[in-house]
Amino acid sequence: MTKLHNAMCEDMLYSHRDDYDWITNTDVIKEHVFAEAETMDWECDISRFWIPPSRWTMMVRQYLDPEEVKTWVHLIQKRQKTRHANRMVLRTRTVAARSAGNATTRSLGSCMLSISLSLESQPTVLLHSRTGYLGYLSPLDWSVAYHAARLAATELGMELTEFRFQWFAETIQYHRFRTIAFPLGDEAERQTFKAMAKLHKVDGVLPEYPALHRNWEQYQKWLRADQAGITYNGLSNYRSSQRPRKRFHSQVRGFEYASRFADPGEKAFPVLKPLDVKALTLSAIGLE
Repeated sequence: MTKLHNAMCEDMLYSHRDDYDWITNTDVIKEHVFAEAETMDWECDISRFWIPPSRWTMMVRQYLDPEEVKTWVHLIQKRQKTRHANRMVLRTRTVAARSAGNATTRSLGSCMLSISLSLESQPTVLLHSRTGYLGYLSPLDWSVAYHAARLAATELGMELTEFRFQWFAETIQYHRFRTIAFPLGDEAERQTFKAMAKLHKVDGVLPEYPALHRNWEQYQKWLRADQAGITYNGLSNYRSSQRPRKRFHSQVRGFEYASRFADPGEKAFPVLKPLDVKALTLSAIGLE
């Protein structure tokens, strides 16, 4: 899962414009994506994507009904020895749309639709998503499937490494600034990001790579603002736009550096501690 996720993020970031199904003012999008990993070996530190633990708790509560999860696990146990047991489906909760200012999220419905398990010929977990934000919330989406699978594996007396993972996403998206933690949150990826931008700038074709171009422009905008000493509110009053810059400062530059750009009466974001997805639990809904 780890290699697959990194490869998909890189593909969304570094693709040529002709490789996307559509391009909006804020996102690049690919449709009808099917991805598969032969094992559910999932090494992921969510702080590397600038995701606080509270976001995991919120997602678990939003998407998983504990009674439905228990029923699903019981069905798996019941049909364990049934030949051709078929696919057992856990449907997620319907998550309501949320409006903030002029923006509305999830207006088209829940992002994750279901998690299912088939037992033959190899135990396989399939996550079905309406959409997924690669390099932003995708680590949490996959971790919801991972932890549901961990419950099933425990019930079956198996290891998760024996399970295969599949993801069918009706669309996947990469945002101009919300996903910027992917290229900036890891030192090795940061160097690749800089090298790719430099390469395409020298060739004069950087705009032909819209996700890379947009992330690079955002990064350069931050660097110029830092040099000019512009505070977070000074650069943008849009909280969603402020958040990635704040996280970049705290996670990459350090809390003291970040504090230089905090506005009066406000504080810099605290540094997120490393948190591997294996240490996460479903305790928010009384499970695991």
